[in-house]
Amino acid sequence: MGFTVDGRRFNYRDPKHGSKHSYKYTNPLYDYKKKEVKKAAEELDIGNVNSKKEVRQIVRFLENRNKEEEEPTPAPQAATPDPEPLPPRGSTFTEDTQRYKDTRLQRPENQAPRMSYTGDANKDAIRHGEDLNAHYINKFIPSLESEARLTGQEIAESGRFNLDRFIGKIPELGDPKDLFTYYSDKVKENA
Repeated sequence: MGFTVDGRRFNYRDPKHGSKHSYKYTNPLYDYKKKEVKKAAEELDIGNVNSKKEVRQIVRFLENRNKEEEEPTPAPQAATPDPEPLPPRGSTFTEDTQRYKDTRLQRPENQAPRMSYTGDANKDAIRHGEDLNAHYINKFIPSLESEARLTGQEIAESGRFNLDRFIGKIPELGDPKDLFTYYSDKVKENA
């Protein structure tokens, strides 16, 4: 009789054609063409699909085959140019120091604006709010950023300096099992 689904020809249980004889567990087979399912069943040596396991085997086989067909061959990658080398350490230190000094809020040009009085209280309040927002965005935030950047660089430079000067030897740690045994005996003695 050839390839069958639960003892019947393939189209007999096809839910897409409104078959009242379709089984829920065989429905995934009908997402593929009859030729594909038949070929997969032959490859897997299944003549009559009559279990969920066989349906899963066929569907998995078809999915894997489709993935292999869809995977394009990778195109040869063009040689990427070497990235620009990083500047030497500490070379941007002076720029960051200058930026830090320029953005200090204690400088007269960086201080928060004062409210001006023109006689119209509403316009004065609106204008002052806009001035404060502009100051926050254009002066205050850059001040915090430059301070954080300079502080980070100072910490990094300090760490590198002290690490380069480190004289000594990192102690060798013993076996943790021996330590556990030693201290567990001490705890038991004191208990």
